[in-house]
Amino acid sequence: MRPDRGRNVTDVQVIAPVAIRVLLTELVEGIGRETGLDVGLTFDLNPAVARRITAGEAFDLAITNPWHVAELVAAGLARADSETAFWTIPLAIAAREMREAAAPEDILRQATSVAYTAEGTSGQTFLRVAEKLGVLNAIRPRLMPMGAGEPVRAVAAGEAEIAIAPLTTILAAPGVVGLAEFDRSLGASIDLSMVLCGDAPALGAEALLAALADPALDAALAAGGMARGPR
Repeated sequence: MRPDRGRNVTDVQVIAPVAIRVLLTELVEGIGRETGLDVGLTFDLNPAVARRITAGEAFDLAITNPWHVAELVAAGLARADSETAFWTIPLAIAAREMREAAAPEDILRQATSVAYTAEGTSGQTFLRVAEKLGVLNAIRPRLMPMGAGEPVRAVAAGEAEIAIAPLTTILAAPGVVGLAEFDRSLGASIDLSMVLCGDAPALGAEALLAALADPALDAALAAGGMARGPR
């Protein structure tokens, strides 16, 4: 369902994952200055993005995992022909300060506490990757499941030794540094796609989607912690 049809055509409502809050906000502000689009941003965990839309929350453009986009399209809530691959986010390990380089599995084995997001794509991805690396059972007693954004804050506050989070979140968070990234061959990246509302999205939504897909933003996306995903 799209927002009130009485709005200005330049008004665009976006629902996106909290992992790209800082990066997307900066990009959209720049696009708004150049195009005159007035973009409203709402952020939540990836699964919650889909749930909010399914529950009837109005939007023009959504950014979430490809499988959630497929669900929205199947439900008639998003336009199949508008789906556009966004970038992918590496899953990484954060700590309060840099230390000697080590493989992710070794960092996990040695950590006294491991904070991660319990609900959300990053947390479920982490658990699968830890199992593939053969360390899940060993670290399970030291796992600290938390809410959105809490793992990196816990590390910055000294409440956890390391945090597992999207690289975008780590780079945008004060008081933490990125120690290592999990190899993409392990399925450790978080893929994102963009899609328009199935019910006549605002005219500005198509312009915003095109602007976010423009290669001119590649450098900014890479600097913010994203990697080019499959197209």
